[in-house]
Amino acid sequence: MSATSILTDLRIIQREADAAFAERCDTITLRQFMVLDTVSRTEFCSQRHIVEQTAIDRSTVSDIVARLQKHGLLDAVIAETDKRTQQVFLTDKGRAALKAARGAARSVARFAKQSIADAASKMKAA
Repeated sequence: MSATSILTDLRIIQREADAAFAERCDTITLRQFMVLDTVSRTEFCSQRHIVEQTAIDRSTVSDIVARLQKHGLLDAVIAETDKRTQQVFLTDKGRAALKAARGAARSVARFAKQSIADAASKMKAA
């Protein structure tokens, strides 16, 4: 099994996880869930922290945060220690969206774990 084949399998798993999440949750995307979940675990969260915790690239995180702010799920303040840094936090609407999406996320996580295990087995057999 080639490196390209393995990477393709991982990308397919990601795409299928995105689709499975969308079938179960019609209010936010899987990546938006990941951002909201990360923010929920930190009182005031920088975008850098979100990037580090989710492995989503910086420009995509910036777009997701802006979209979540536009829809009232996140709000932000300028950091007291570094005026260049915006710290985001969940709004009540964001907490409600996160709570509503948790079941979908758990289901998709189980699917992804099984898909990764199947891909690993396939790789060992090759």
